[in-house]
This record gives sequence, C-alpha cells and structure tokens, in this order.
Amino acid sequence: MIINMENNLKKLLLPLNYDIEKIKSIPLIIIEGPMASGKGTLSSMLVKKFGFSHKSVLQTIKEMLFQVGIKSPSRKETDEMEKPVKEVYGETGFAKMLLSKIDTNTEQKGVVIEGFRFFSDVEFFTQLPHATTIWLEASPEVRFKRVQSRRKDNDLNNWEDFVAKDVQENRWMKGIKEIANLVLNTEKPQDQVEAELVEAVKEKYKLI
Repeated sequence: MIINMENNLKKLLLPLNYDIEKIKSIPLIIIEGPMASGKGTLSSMLVKKFGFSHKSVLQTIKEMLFQVGIKSPSRKETDEMEKPVKEVYGETGFAKMLLSKIDTNTEQKGVVIEGFRFFSDVEFFTQLPHATTIWLEASPEVRFKRVQSRRKDNDLNNWEDFVAKDVQENRWMKGIKEIANLVLNTEKPQDQVEAELVEAVKEKYKLI
C-alpha cells in the first residue's frame, strides 16, 4: 500500500464512539475460523433465524478502501489495513471499530460479528458478559474446494497460493480456537451444523 494511500486511510480513522456499558447488555456472537470455513453462511443463518444484526470485518475494511478509490480490493490490500488500524486504534483496533458500528440507540436482539483475523481482537470480547465466540473449522482440502466453487478469491485460484495464505492466517489467528465457547466442524452436513449452532445460541441467551 503506497504511503499516500496509507495516510489517506488514517484520515478516515476518526475517534471511535461507542457506549461500552450499553454494549455489555447486547448478545454478541463472534464467528471465527479460517477462510472458507463457513463464517458468512452461518452468520446469515443466525441473522435470519433470530433477527440479529450482522457486522463483517471484511466488509468494513472494503468500505474504507472504497473511500480511497480501491473499488475491488485484493486480499493483499485488505491485509494491509492492519498497519494503519493498529497504529491509530491499538492492538484491538478492529474490535473497537466494529463495536462503534453497533447502534446502541435502538433495541438490538443481538449482533453477529464475523471475520476477525487477530487473536487480540477476539480476546477483547471475552471481557463482555454477553459475548460468545464460535470457531468454525474444516480441512484445507475442503476449504480450497469451497474457494474454487464460489469464485470470489481470484488471487487464490491455485493450491500453492491457498496454502501460503492459510499458513499466514493461521499464524494471525493462533489461540482463538482455544478461547472459543464452541467449536464446530463444518464438514458435517449443513443442517446438522446449523442445528448445533442454533441450540448453542438458544442456550446461551435463553432464546425460545
């Protein structure tokens, strides 16, 4: 990312404003896992099932890049957002950015947040009493087939690039699985995975 672009991005990183006390009362479901593990699919299911709001880390990054003229960012360009965000907001910068996007002035049944890449951001949520973290996993082979089938990741269209990126992201996310409240293997039939997730959310938040 060129220096001028990085400086322009920093100008977009305004002081964050959120009421942590109000947020503490909102059910927060953090959906994590390596690429193509099913985060978007299961997040959408929870939104539809329970009427939760949905926040995506990647979509937030893309919206910021769009404002500086990058309309279709590559994975490399979205990865490079780490530096300006952490320089301005600190190690838990992405967590704080997403919290600032939650509307605490209207009633929230719950918020699903998906796609953090760093342990520090997910660990931040452990201090919130109504937050729960779900870790999704599947073998690299299965996930690579998913990447190929959805045709969104044009910069990961061969096995070698996929593995290299997977190793990088696993390094960033090291430790998240260990602090997760629930681990789901998404290689199982989708209806079974969805049923397990729905049951866990119902039990956690006493939903009917």
